[in-house]
Amino acid sequence: MTPEQNTETEQTPPAPSLPESTPNSIVDNTQTLGILSIVFVFIFWPVGLILAIIGTNKAKEIQQITGQEAEGAGLVKAGLICSIVLMAMGILGFILMAYIFAAAAGLI
Repeated sequence: MTPEQNTETEQTPPAPSLPESTPNSIVDNTQTLGILSIVFVFIFWPVGLILAIIGTNKAKEIQQITGQEAEGAGLVKAGLICSIVLMAMGILGFILMAYIFAAAAGLI
């Protein structure tokens, strides 16, 4: 056999194929959403609340599809609770400050 004939008979192996996605395949990014919601609660609570709500909906969707709780469901719940608590504290603080300033100005 000549070297030219040898290269003609060799075949390259097929390229590895990527796994096919099924209609029910879903990405579980609830851990990321939970961590971000907790972080943003202390930076800017409305963003933390929004991320926690999105994460909660995503966790419910994952539980409906797979029948198992999402990996970050606890983190998302913690972010949601922290957001609600800080929102309530902010509202109460605003009301208290308004009352104090009104009392200081003699309006009450």
